[in-house]
Amino acid sequence: MDLKMIVLNEKCTPTRAYEGDAGIDLYANTNKLISIGQHQTVLIPLGICLEIPYGNVGLLLPRSSISKSGLIIQGVIDAGYRNEIKALIHNITEVPYHIQPHEKIAQILIVPITPIKTFQFVDKLNESERGEKGFGSSGK
Repeated sequence: MDLKMIVLNEKCTPTRAYEGDAGIDLYANTNKLISIGQHQTVLIPLGICLEIPYGNVGLLLPRSSISKSGLIIQGVIDAGYRNEIKALIHNITEVPYHIQPHEKIAQILIVPITPIKTFQFVDKLNESERGEKGFGSSGK
């Protein structure tokens, strides 16, 4: 698959460390230090616009080094979206985190989806082996 993109800031040109990597590394599109306070959420532009092929979705995830620091990054980029990609970043720690200008902070995975064409509203769902068992139901 080819991925069309517009790079809004040359310093934010996406990269991949290895050819087989699932994620494409993305950079903070900022010229100044960004501080994310404890339990604070910020939206950081990533300096690119994408044309994700229909039938796919872009999933924004943290890089592993960011995850180890206690930051959560999430985002769903639909195929029809054409503006600058931004990462929603939440600091779950008790200490501020600082993002340097043009720091590599996130990755995007382009994943195929099965579009849902209709909703069928019912009174009961089919039985399954798991049933209503939720978090932790399969053990440690």
